Formats: sequence, C-alpha cells, structure tokens
Amino acid sequence: MILHAVPKRKDAGFRVPGLQTMHFWVCSEMGYRFKIRKTVLCGFLAACVLLSCMPYAHAEGETAPLIDAEELQSRVDAYFSKMGILPELVSVGYVYTPTGECWYHNADKWYYSASLYKVPLMMLLAEREAAGELTQESLLYSWPLSLVEEEVLTNSNNDIAYSVMLSIAEPFACRSMFQRYSAIPEEEYPWEFASYSYFSARFMTDVMKTLFSEPERFPHVVDCLKQAQPGHYFHLVLGDDVPIAQKYGYYHDDEDGSDWTHTAGIFYTQNPFILTVMTRYGGMGESIIGDLGALFFEYTGELDKRLEQREEKAAEPASQTAAPAEELQPGIPEHGRNR
Repeated sequence: MILHAVPKRKDAGFRVPGLQTMHFWVCSEMGYRFKIRKTVLCGFLAACVLLSCMPYAHAEGETAPLIDAEELQSRVDAYFSKMGILPELVSVGYVYTPTGECWYHNADKWYYSASLYKVPLMMLLAEREAAGELTQESLLYSWPLSLVEEEVLTNSNNDIAYSVMLSIAEPFACRSMFQRYSAIPEEEYPWEFASYSYFSARFMTDVMKTLFSEPERFPHVVDCLKQAQPGHYFHLVLGDDVPIAQKYGYYHDDEDGSDWTHTAGIFYTQNPFILTVMTRYGGMGESIIGDLGALFFEYTGELDKRLEQREEKAAEPASQTAAPAEELQPGIPEHGRNR
C-alpha cells in the first residue's frame, strides 16, 4: 500500500486511495458483527508498511547493496538540519547505475512539474525518429526537428513545447502517454498527473532511468540536455566540468507566493548516476538543488570505491583448498580408519 501526497489544487495532502469509504465486517463466534472503523484499519496498514520497510538479513551468497539507506538518509537529514530546510518540502530520487540501486526521500509527493514535462514530451518525438518516422530535418510548425529539440530541451522554450504537445495529442492524452517511461502502476497516478502535469520524484527518476538505459531509443535528447543551464542547478556547486544531462523546472505560484523548483539529471561521472530533486521552497530551490547535486556526487564517489573493492575481492583466487585427505593406514579397512 502506497501513501500518496496528492495536492488539492496546489496544496499537498495525504490520502490512501480506495480506503476512504472502505469498511470491514468481522463475525465473532457468537455471530455478532463488529464494524471496524477506518481509523483502526489505517493504523493496521501503517504497521504493515513499517514492517515491510524494516531491514532484512541477506541470504547466504546474496550480494549486499552498496547503498546504506540509513547512512545516506542521515547525510541528507544533516544537510537539511544545517540549512534549516523542512524535509517535507523536498523530494529526492537517486539511482546508482552500475548496480541499479535506488534511494528515495519523500518520493511519492506530487508537485506541479513546471518544465520537467518537456523531457518525456521530447522522448515521444525521439521515439518516432528512432523508428524512422521523423528525421532531424522533419518540419514541425516550419521548424526542423533538430531546432525544436534544442529549443525545448536546451533553452526550455514554452511556446514551442506546447505546440509540440498539441501536434501529438491534446494535453490530457499526451501527458497520459508519459506513463510508458515509468514503472509506477497506472492506478497509482493522481488525476492531477494528466490533468495538470503533476510529477513525483519517483516518476521523474524513472523517466531519466529509461532515457539513460535506452539511449538508442531516444536519439539527441541527452545531447541537448547536456547543453542546458550551464552554471545553474546541478552545475551551481559542481561547476560545468562535470558532464550532466539536466532539465530544470520552475514555476512561481501567485496564489501563495511559493516557488516550485526542480531538476532531474544524469551525471556522466566514472560510474553515472541519476538524481532528481523537487522542491517547493521559495528562493532557496536552486541552492538546495545545487547542494544536493554536490552531496550525491561525493557519495557516488564513495560507492565507486566500494564497488571497486567488491570487484577486487570477487576476483581474488579461491583460498587454499582443504587439506589432503588422511592417508589410509596400511592393513586397516577404510571403514576402520582413525577419525
């Protein structure tokens, strides 16, 4: 059971899909029926969720994960505490690609996506190019596809992006197509996803995982994202020497004065990693994104060392074989040997 943070309009609030009107009846041996109220049910479900999240012992021979979830959470929490940041206003998704391990913080909270939607949007066009339906010279509203990709992904042009969406389908139907790039079950998407372009860190991390793992399926998308926003967002602290395919999203909410600031990226380090940071945090959004980019860059370097040590250990020759069997004592049958 997954708890969603689904905003009402643009205000976040938690709900449990399908359980609001659910009631359970149980029969005692005397035939009496007792109504278990949903508060009891939710308490039971919460206990189940906590049990399911408890660490477990790895079976013999099973490779232990490189990511220590508690250690990483403590690092992120320490950063939040140091900067006076409310953790519930920040969501993070992280993937260490050599092993495929993932780590999430508040990943199922849904935010207005702002320009993040332009990544899955252009992935839809890139698939058509990979299938031979389009070329870099194909015209969309008198613009060649190569220029459309640059304008939407690198320069984040809103007008052209919206025209591209309308060329594919009406907005609700087009956004629904984005689900193909994520492993989130269809029934777990809030209605705001397709209606108002609300994304979660888990969803956007899945999108970037798909883009990274199948580059031939999405030609030119990563190349355009590598040119986006030098000196800003994930480049803010790390600088531009680290190759990052990133897409930012920013929206100012006039109703409450808050800012939605997000970035999703693929860091092409020695062993690439994927990071999504989504915030609703006033003017601090880009600073949080830049700081967390540096934090996970450093942490990934530590994972690289752990991975190298594990691979070196696996490559070591087996220890000396067991001592040779005891020689048979002359004149004594095998079943009568000393033991």
